[in-house]
Amino acid sequence: MRLSDFLIIEDKSRFIQNAPNLSSTEKTVLLDFFKKNRQAEKDINWQKIKDLHYEDFAKVMAKYKSGRKTVLRHQSISGLKEGVDYGRIRMPKERTIFL
Repeated sequence: MRLSDFLIIEDKSRFIQNAPNLSSTEKTVLLDFFKKNRQAEKDINWQKIKDLHYEDFAKVMAKYKSGRKTVLRHQSISGLKEGVDYGRIRMPKERTIFL
């Protein structure tokens, strides 16, 4: 971290509240997430807030444990990545039934 990161600590909630590409529910989810994970703010380019969509924030949220739960809750299984969050299990072609 740079010295400026420690000197300038700013609440990013006003950026999220003024973002034009986010719905009110998405804004609420993001505000709750960033209240819990202040360190995640450094992963967002706040100068391009007018061009950011919820998917851009979801990528950052997926890096953190609580963010993965939030992405899963809002995007279902499509928010998870194969090989990172889950793996495929192959079933054999022959199925044996035991009685």
